[in-house]
Amino acid sequence: MSRIVAAIALVLLAAASSSAEDAVVLRGNRRIPGLRITRDDARGVAAQVVRSPDTTLDWPRHEVVRVEYGETPAEYAVALKLFERASYDRALAMFDRALERPHAPLLKQYLLFDRARCAAAAGDHAAAAEDYAALRAQGTRTRFVFDAARALVERRIASKRLAEAGRVADGISGVTKEEQEFLGALLAEAHGAFPAARRAFARVASKGGPLRADAALGEARCLLAMRRGADAERVAVSLLDADAPDDLVARAYLIIGDARKAAASDRAGIEKALFAYLRIPALYPGDERTEARALRASALCMREAYGPAGEARAQTLIAMLKRKYPGSAFAKGM
Repeated sequence: MSRIVAAIALVLLAAASSSAEDAVVLRGNRRIPGLRITRDDARGVAAQVVRSPDTTLDWPRHEVVRVEYGETPAEYAVALKLFERASYDRALAMFDRALERPHAPLLKQYLLFDRARCAAAAGDHAAAAEDYAALRAQGTRTRFVFDAARALVERRIASKRLAEAGRVADGISGVTKEEQEFLGALLAEAHGAFPAARRAFARVASKGGPLRADAALGEARCLLAMRRGADAERVAVSLLDADAPDDLVARAYLIIGDARKAAASDRAGIEKALFAYLRIPALYPGDERTEARALRASALCMREAYGPAGEARAQTLIAMLKRKYPGSAFAKGM
């Protein structure tokens, strides 16, 4: 499960309960039930204690692991499960149904954000952008103001619309200094300004906040682009022992594999790269772009390291790539 899903996952079975009370789970797995959430935005969460209406509680965003809304449509849980299984069309239909059902007003931002992520995974980037733009327009009133802006920026970078990406980043409000610098680092990286991007990513990572792992990965990418493979591998390896989500660990192994492959001068060096690549489909599958590229790189390493003797194993990896991701660009020409 990705970090965003883990961070925003709700206890959705609460919808089946007759109680519409909410709960907050804080760092350290401390759960506070019996609440009525009154604010859930970029700054944090505020709540009224149901049995003591004059008592209010307030937590900064970094202290909150998740919010559990009592009035949560059952369809939301089904949609998330379908999304995790890559059944995107069915998941989108369930997200739509959940939005039509009665739900806590502050839950709508979660529904929109997850529907946007699902639409993007399904390749419907226009629909995803529409939901992301709706969230971004709420500014600090939504907890997803940065996540939505980041998704819009990254999509424009992926489609080579760098000027538009810059305008999105410049027009965002209600984010922290670190979040703004992270978006700037993404743009600098996209423009090929790798030394400047590396420094910006490193500054964000040094703050130790929620973006630490993402920023460290960005720094490693820039170091690799600067042909500083040993440094890139060192930074990527540091993520393996950290409390990083699986999708980031998978991308860290991709950088490790690329760094080792670039430095390889014999079969032993290629094998080291191969072992890094193979960890992704074996231990951290699920992210299409990361796993598809890892499968392709593994097959190529298998051929290069073992020649005709490795062709059967290379074909097994290629078959897995084409079966799991038939439309992937990484499957072409294999």
